[in-house]
Amino acid sequence: MGLYTEPPFALFCLTDLPTINQRLREAYDGSTVEEWYFWADGYPADGTEAPVDSFKSPFVGEKVEDVGEFLRKAPDAVDLDRHFFAVLDDTEQKGSITLRRIGDRQLKGDKVECLPVVANDSSLHLAGMESGTWEEHMHSYNRYNKDKGESL
Repeated sequence: MGLYTEPPFALFCLTDLPTINQRLREAYDGSTVEEWYFWADGYPADGTEAPVDSFKSPFVGEKVEDVGEFLRKAPDAVDLDRHFFAVLDDTEQKGSITLRRIGDRQLKGDKVECLPVVANDSSLHLAGMESGTWEEHMHSYNRYNKDKGESL
């Protein structure tokens, strides 16, 4: 694990999506240590194992800022990384998860940044995150998507 992150990571569903099980499975399959790194809101915080039945997120309709605030204010007993989390929402592209970071490179402040990644790579991105890695991933994402007219 990176010294910078502490799994499990919250996975907030902001819209009703039929893909929760698929994304959890893809994230697990991309993990090299066969761990369920994501906690789907409403399930035990030791990593949500797919398939989940009758999943209904309490965060449907909320904004990213709202779930970031929830994470910042969660009691210490809630065992989740406080700076890195993932979101499934209407902007989800096939096979992707949007990672979020609260704070700057030193994890200071309240700014929330996003980084779309392929779901299979999401666990590795977060578990291996170190200071400066987020910025490297952002730079690569923007350089790759510049030709498509997309950037973050």
